[in-house]
Amino acid sequence: MRLRVMQDILKRHGSNLKVNHQNASGQYEILQFPELYMDLREITKFEFLNKEKLRLENTVVYHNKNRKVIVDSNNLNEFTAIVSEINKKVNTVIAAIEEAIPEQDDNSISIKLPDYVDLSKISTFIKDINTILNQSLVGEYQGNVKLQNFDTGTNWIEIVLSNPDAVIYFGRIVGVATNLLKREFLKWKQAEHTIRSLEIESKAKELVLEGLENEFKAKAELNAKMLAESANITQNQIEYQGQLTKNIMKLTEFLSVGAEVHTALNAPTEVQQAYPDVQEAKKLLEDSIKLLTSGTNNNDDDNIEDSDSSDQE
Repeated sequence: MRLRVMQDILKRHGSNLKVNHQNASGQYEILQFPELYMDLREITKFEFLNKEKLRLENTVVYHNKNRKVIVDSNNLNEFTAIVSEINKKVNTVIAAIEEAIPEQDDNSISIKLPDYVDLSKISTFIKDINTILNQSLVGEYQGNVKLQNFDTGTNWIEIVLSNPDAVIYFGRIVGVATNLLKREFLKWKQAEHTIRSLEIESKAKELVLEGLENEFKAKAELNAKMLAESANITQNQIEYQGQLTKNIMKLTEFLSVGAEVHTALNAPTEVQQAYPDVQEAKKLLEDSIKLLTSGTNNNDDDNIEDSDSSDQE
C-alpha cells in the first residue's frame, strides 16, 4: 500500500478517535458507537495496531450488538484506554509519514512496480516507464517528467508531470492498456501457452505463435491510432503511432504482472475520471485468469506467468 493511501486512511478514521459517553442511570452510554466501531475496524487492519486490535477484541464493549451501548465504569475505562492508545499511535505514524514524503503534487501519478526481485528487471521497468512517458507525451502534452518520491519500504514510485493535460492523456493511455489486458492480452497468452504445449512441428508452432502476436499487435495499433487521432496528435503521425503502439503493448504487459497506475489522492475529478478503476480491473483480471486456466490439463506449475516470464527472459 502506498504511504499516502495509508496516511489518508489513518487521517480519516484514526486521527481524532475518542470515546464520548454520557451517564445512564449509574452506568454509561457510549455515544456514536457505530461510527467509532467502523473507524476502529478500518485502522486496526494495519499491522502496527495488532496488539491493540487483540485487546479490543477481548473487550465486552467491542462486540456489543445493542442499538445503545451501555457499560459499567470498568468496561468504559478499559475501552477508553485502548482507544486513546490507538489514537496516539495513529497520530505518531501520520507525523512520521509526513516527515518521510513530500507534499503531493496535483499532477503526480503513482506507479506500482511489479513484484520483481531481480534488480535488472526493476531497472528495466523504470527505464521503460520513462520511455513510455517521454515518447507518448508529445506536442501539447509534452512537459517535464520527474521523480517526486520513492515510497520507502514499498514498491511504489511517484512521478510528477509538469503538464496537467498530460496527466489526463496518460490516463487514457493506461485505460487503453487496461482494456487490452482484459479483452485481448490474456486470451493471447493463454492461446500461446496452449500452442507451446502441443507436440507439433517446431516451424509450424512458431508460425502460429507469430500469427497470435501479430493479431494482438494489430488490435494495439488500432487503439493507438484512435487514441492519437482523438488527442489531435498529428506531428510525425506514422512514427508516433508506431511508438504509441509499442508503448501500449509494453504497458499492457506490465499491468499483467502486477503494475498499477494511480492518480494523486487530491487530483481534480476530471483527472481521476480519466484513469481506469484499478480495483475493478484487478478483480476482472483475477476472474479472467481463473476462467482461462480452468480448462487446461497442464501441470500445476504451468500458467500464464510462466509464459510471460519466458517471453521476457
